[in-house]
Amino acid sequence: MIKKYNLLEIERHEDDMIYIDYTWKTARIVAKKNAIKHAMERSGGDIDKAVKLLGISIRTYYDWKIEIEEYETKLCNGQKQ
Repeated sequence: MIKKYNLLEIERHEDDMIYIDYTWKTARIVAKKNAIKHAMERSGGDIDKAVKLLGISIRTYYDWKIEIEEYETKLCNGQKQ
């Protein structure tokens, strides 16, 4: 049986992420979460600058945030993906 981990349980090693769950869905969510995090750091927390760095629209940014939150909530509640 494969144990599901939420994104908060994924370990960080220097600048590389060690992924415990190897599904495409998790990889995509983690990539989006990391991209947002790094863009927000580089933009000093300015969402407008962050979306420009990411090359996405503000709508896509919020869609990604909702997708990440829903995924983490389902994992925390033990629901299947």
